[in-house]
Amino acid sequence: MLADYKLLTKGLPSQRSTSLHRIDKRGTNLLNKQQTAGAFQCYPGAKDKVKVRVEGFDFPLKDERDIERLEQSVRNDRLLKQKYIDYLATKKPPAVDLVDGFSLFFTDASMVNYNWNGISSHRFPKKAMKNYQIFTL
Repeated sequence: MLADYKLLTKGLPSQRSTSLHRIDKRGTNLLNKQQTAGAFQCYPGAKDKVKVRVEGFDFPLKDERDIERLEQSVRNDRLLKQKYIDYLATKKPPAVDLVDGFSLFFTDASMVNYNWNGISSHRFPKKAMKNYQIFTL
Protein backbone atom coordinates (compact mmCIF):
# COMPACT_ATOMS: atom_id res chain seq x y z
CA MET A 1 0.00 0.00 0.00
CA LEU A 2 2.79 2.42 0.85
CA ALA A 3 4.24 1.92 -2.62
CA ASP A 4 0.81 2.57 -4.18
CA TYR A 5 0.41 5.58 -1.91
CA LYS A 6 3.80 6.99 -2.89
CA LEU A 7 2.91 6.59 -6.55
CA LEU A 8 -0.40 8.36 -5.99
CA THR A 9 1.18 11.25 -4.10
CA LYS A 10 4.27 11.71 -6.25
CA GLY A 11 2.75 11.28 -9.71
CA LEU A 12 4.45 10.01 -12.79
CA PRO A 13 7.84 11.46 -13.83
CA SER A 14 6.28 12.94 -16.96
CA GLN A 15 3.82 14.88 -14.79
CA ARG A 16 6.42 16.47 -12.51
CA SER A 17 8.21 19.69 -13.19
CA THR A 18 11.98 19.93 -13.03
CA SER A 19 11.78 22.82 -10.57
CA LEU A 20 10.53 21.84 -7.12
CA HIS A 21 8.93 24.84 -5.45
CA ARG A 22 9.15 28.59 -5.43
CA ILE A 23 8.63 30.31 -2.10
CA ASP A 24 7.44 33.90 -1.77
CA LYS A 25 8.63 36.36 0.93
CA ARG A 26 6.04 35.10 3.45
CA GLY A 27 7.06 31.46 2.97
CA THR A 28 4.03 30.59 0.85
CA ASN A 29 4.58 27.86 -1.68
CA LEU A 30 3.97 29.05 -5.25
CA LEU A 31 3.40 26.29 -7.77
CA ASN A 32 3.59 26.89 -11.49
CA LYS A 33 0.80 25.57 -13.73
CA GLN A 34 2.69 22.45 -14.72
CA GLN A 35 3.27 21.45 -11.09
CA THR A 36 -0.32 22.19 -10.13
CA ALA A 37 -1.73 20.09 -12.98
CA GLY A 38 0.49 17.17 -12.00
CA ALA A 39 -0.45 17.54 -8.34
CA PHE A 40 -4.16 17.32 -9.11
CA GLN A 41 -3.65 14.24 -11.25
CA CYS A 42 -1.85 12.41 -8.45
CA TYR A 43 -3.95 13.78 -5.57
CA PRO A 44 -7.40 12.27 -6.18
CA GLY A 45 -10.27 14.48 -5.14
CA ALA A 46 -8.14 17.60 -4.70
CA LYS A 47 -9.58 19.30 -7.75
CA ASP A 48 -13.22 18.38 -7.40
CA LYS A 49 -13.30 17.78 -3.61
CA VAL A 50 -14.93 14.38 -3.92
CA LYS A 51 -15.61 13.00 -0.46
CA VAL A 52 -13.87 9.64 -0.10
CA ARG A 53 -14.85 7.50 2.88
CA VAL A 54 -13.85 4.16 4.29
CA GLU A 55 -17.19 2.78 5.42
CA GLY A 56 -17.32 1.81 9.08
CA PHE A 57 -14.31 3.91 10.08
CA ASP A 58 -14.00 7.47 11.38
CA PHE A 59 -10.56 9.01 10.93
CA PRO A 60 -8.37 9.65 12.75
CA LEU A 61 -8.73 6.24 14.38
CA LYS A 62 -9.03 6.70 18.11
CA ASP A 63 -8.01 3.41 19.68
CA GLU A 64 -6.21 0.11 19.16
CA ARG A 65 -9.46 -1.78 18.46
CA ASP A 66 -10.13 0.49 15.45
CA ILE A 67 -6.63 -0.17 14.09
CA GLU A 68 -7.04 -3.93 14.48
CA ARG A 69 -10.50 -3.82 12.90
CA LEU A 70 -9.20 -1.76 9.95
CA GLU A 71 -6.31 -4.19 9.48
CA GLN A 72 -8.65 -7.20 9.37
CA SER A 73 -10.99 -5.40 6.98
CA VAL A 74 -8.16 -4.43 4.62
CA ARG A 75 -6.81 -8.01 4.62
CA ASN A 76 -10.23 -9.57 3.94
CA ASP A 77 -11.91 -7.09 1.58
CA ARG A 78 -10.20 -5.86 -1.62
CA LEU A 79 -12.83 -3.15 -2.19
CA LEU A 80 -12.35 -1.72 1.29
CA LYS A 81 -8.58 -1.90 0.80
CA GLN A 82 -8.87 0.20 -2.36
CA LYS A 83 -11.15 2.69 -0.59
CA TYR A 84 -8.56 2.97 2.19
CA ILE A 85 -5.79 3.64 -0.34
CA ASP A 86 -7.98 6.25 -2.09
CA TYR A 87 -8.78 7.85 1.26
CA LEU A 88 -5.09 8.13 2.16
CA ALA A 89 -4.26 9.64 -1.22
CA THR A 90 -7.14 12.12 -0.99
CA LYS A 91 -6.46 13.36 2.53
CA LYS A 92 -2.66 13.75 2.46
CA PRO A 93 -1.55 16.43 0.00
CA PRO A 94 1.64 15.59 -1.94
CA ALA A 95 3.54 18.44 -0.31
CA VAL A 96 2.92 17.12 3.22
CA ASP A 97 5.47 14.66 4.60
CA LEU A 98 4.06 11.26 5.60
CA VAL A 99 5.16 11.78 9.21
CA ASP A 100 3.41 15.15 9.35
CA GLY A 101 0.24 13.68 7.85
CA PHE A 102 0.12 10.64 10.15
CA SER A 103 -2.12 12.43 12.67
CA LEU A 104 -4.79 12.76 9.96
CA PHE A 105 -5.29 9.00 10.16
CA PHE A 106 -4.29 7.86 13.68
CA THR A 107 -4.45 9.55 17.09
CA ASP A 108 -1.53 9.30 19.51
CA ALA A 109 -3.71 7.24 21.86
CA SER A 110 -4.42 4.68 19.15
CA MET A 111 -0.70 4.21 18.45
CA VAL A 112 0.51 3.71 22.05
CA ASN A 113 0.93 -0.06 21.62
CA TYR A 114 2.67 0.08 18.23
CA ASN A 115 6.12 0.79 16.88
CA TRP A 116 7.80 -0.11 13.61
CA ASN A 117 9.73 -3.23 14.71
CA GLY A 118 7.61 -4.34 17.66
CA ILE A 119 10.63 -4.16 19.95
CA SER A 120 9.51 -3.49 23.49
CA SER A 121 10.05 -4.25 27.12
CA HIS A 122 8.06 -6.97 28.85
CA ARG A 123 6.17 -4.28 30.78
CA PHE A 124 5.09 -2.36 27.68
CA PRO A 125 4.59 -4.79 24.78
CA LYS A 126 4.43 -3.27 21.31
CA LYS A 127 2.99 -4.58 18.06
CA ALA A 128 5.14 -4.39 14.93
CA MET A 129 3.66 -1.95 12.41
CA LYS A 130 5.80 -3.52 9.68
CA ASN A 131 3.53 -6.60 9.88
CA TYR A 132 0.35 -4.61 9.20
CA GLN A 133 -0.94 -3.94 5.69
CA ILE A 134 -2.52 -0.64 6.73
CA PHE A 135 0.96 0.71 7.45
CA THR A 136 2.97 -1.00 4.70
CA LEU A 137 1.01 -1.68 1.50
